Amino acid sequence: MTPSIAKPAVRTPWNAQSWLSLLLGTALLPFATLYTIIPVAAWLAPVFLLRFSRTQPLAVALPVVVLAQVLGTFGTLRTDYFDPPMSPAMLAGFCLGYGLLLALPYIADRLLAQRLFGRGLVLAFPLALTTLHWLLSFSPFPTWGSPAYTQVGNLPLVQLVSLTGLWGLVFLMAWLASAVNAAWEERFSADGLRRYALPFVLVLVAVLLYGGARLAFAPTPQTVRVAGLAPNPQLWSYPPVQQIAAASQLERDAFRQKVQPGLQDLFTRTELEARAGAKLVVWAETAAWVVQEDEAVVLERARRVAQQEGIYLQVGMGVINRTPSHPYATNYSLLFDPQGRVLWNYHKAYPVPIGDAAEIEPGERAVPIVDTPLGRWAGIICFDGNTLSFVRQAGQARVDVMLIPADDWRQNRFDHAHSHFFRAVENGFSLVRPTAKGYSVATDAYGRMLASTDYFATSQPTIIANVPTKGVSTLYAQIGDVLAYLAVAGLAVLLGLAVYRERGRA
Repeated sequence: MTPSIAKPAVRTPWNAQSWLSLLLGTALLPFATLYTIIPVAAWLAPVFLLRFSRTQPLAVALPVVVLAQVLGTFGTLRTDYFDPPMSPAMLAGFCLGYGLLLALPYIADRLLAQRLFGRGLVLAFPLALTTLHWLLSFSPFPTWGSPAYTQVGNLPLVQLVSLTGLWGLVFLMAWLASAVNAAWEERFSADGLRRYALPFVLVLVAVLLYGGARLAFAPTPQTVRVAGLAPNPQLWSYPPVQQIAAASQLERDAFRQKVQPGLQDLFTRTELEARAGAKLVVWAETAAWVVQEDEAVVLERARRVAQQEGIYLQVGMGVINRTPSHPYATNYSLLFDPQGRVLWNYHKAYPVPIGDAAEIEPGERAVPIVDTPLGRWAGIICFDGNTLSFVRQAGQARVDVMLIPADDWRQNRFDHAHSHFFRAVENGFSLVRPTAKGYSVATDAYGRMLASTDYFATSQPTIIANVPTKGVSTLYAQIGDVLAYLAVAGLAVLLGLAVYRERGRA
């Protein structure tokens, strides 16, 4: 008996079930990228949108799916996500452009559905979606909006990224949509479920078993007490950097007086944490804003504190130059050892394109790495952690502890922190991430939370954690984006096959 294969659905524009699928998929989209409150939304939204696309005439499916993605993007961002807010015209343009990009995998699937059947068609959507998100990782906002990040609370599932990076998880989530739709087109017959749903279920079970075993059998290494300090919200705010850089001496002196209480608070809390047993104290990104003429004084004080308290101290400095032109400031982290020696002076390598890129020059794109008696450490700053190949320098060097001081804003504080959880699991290091205007966290190399605090929920945003001094080796750190390359190659093969079949028909 010849087994059945998935065939294109009957396409009629007034199919009520089809339009219901569209409504369900579009309603789920705002929860399918940045937010973790409904993790299953990132799995289900593509199921319904793909169903709509495959059951509508091409002239209806393509523009409506694009519109759904645009509306979903707007529902995700609303009008208050960015800080400062985008103008209505800029927000509309962003939603339109991003929505068009997110619609591309559906368009590819819809076009290939006319030419491919069976398992080839099941692969088309996950290969296209994985390819798209890999390409977006080279955009000015790398990996922003990846559906993988919505799964941060499912630690057994997240362990997959230690093997494949984000791409294995993105592929798996998209595979569900195409597998369900293939079985749907077979009316969920036993043969259709066996051919299309069963392979997905078996792989998903294997992934969860791997993740569960990885967590269950994780070694218990020695730890070091670490304190991460974000600045006091009552004493600190992000300054008008360009204005102060070009200001008169009188205005600069007024700024110097304004920041003194915040600086004193940081040093006082550093000393308290050291005396409470912390061996490493890490300040948030630009926790210490100073004018150029005070830079040396603040650094000398930090050196003395590290030496007197016998701790490793990384200070987050924002130094405002005296200049009317770019660069107006420098943004760097400087790590002192217990003898007061400088172990690294690292300048932020990837400024935010619509943020501090207007104020600072990027630093060298080399992750600083040092060996200490408490493990091998590395340090980068905030948005640097979004560039996968850059962070993987630490994974390839088998770093044990990664310091990522950050400065976010209220609306993005959780999704940005979640993205850095994944860097820890991908590369096998523990993460220490004190964050101004954001969500400060410390995790181990498996993404397990060690400490956290919300900058907007406390007057003393400090995290204290016993951080493992030994990381773990991961496959992804060594092989990088191999799965993404395979997805690109696989999609190219399917496109070539579709063209070949089309020519054969002609």
